[in-house]
Amino acid sequence: MQNPLLTEIESRFGRGAVQRLSDLASVGVVSTTLPQLDTALCIGGLPQKHMSVIVSTGTSGAATLAYRIAAQQQNVGELTALLDTKHTFDPDYAARCGLQLQQMMVVRGKHDRALETVHRVLSHVSLLIISELLPLSGRLRHDITRSNAAVVMLSSGEVPADAAVVIELQHRAWIRHRRDIVGYQSRAVVRKNRFAPAGQTADFEIRFDGFVDGDAL
Repeated sequence: MQNPLLTEIESRFGRGAVQRLSDLASVGVVSTTLPQLDTALCIGGLPQKHMSVIVSTGTSGAATLAYRIAAQQQNVGELTALLDTKHTFDPDYAARCGLQLQQMMVVRGKHDRALETVHRVLSHVSLLIISELLPLSGRLRHDITRSNAAVVMLSSGEVPADAAVVIELQHRAWIRHRRDIVGYQSRAVVRKNRFAPAGQTADFEIRFDGFVDGDAL
């Protein structure tokens, strides 16, 4: 039964403004593959049964980070899925990031049909990546809370109000080798965290060959 005080606080300041320690202890997570980002999130990674959003503009590493998270899940024997309604998935680059393409379910098609497919596969995967900001049905949101999957939505700006975690990726600088640009430096800023204080940061480097300096993959 919900505590009346918690109900009042959440009605004024939003869900998650106050957390019981027992609630935090029960949160399952999927590692971001970046130890410093896992630490910044305070719970050790992205929460399962919830939606996290990675916000980025320009070249800051959102797709790379998502692919690396998926590759890490595959390395421990888990299935992963990608909802790609705009056909932006680059299998060659994903493979360079360590993704095993034969173990990645890529869902495509028109919006409603694609979401119906996602509904069917959600209970079989540990990670679902949604490659763009999409309105999710109430049914699918309910399915997420009943699954063991961490859902990661990529966005170029807007953020769904019910996202449990919001990470903003900021491009910091280009990495050069002689006259060539070979990668870039990025910073991850935790803008929202339902399970811990926000505002933590983590820096990392991404090379165009898929190598990420600072990850644990």
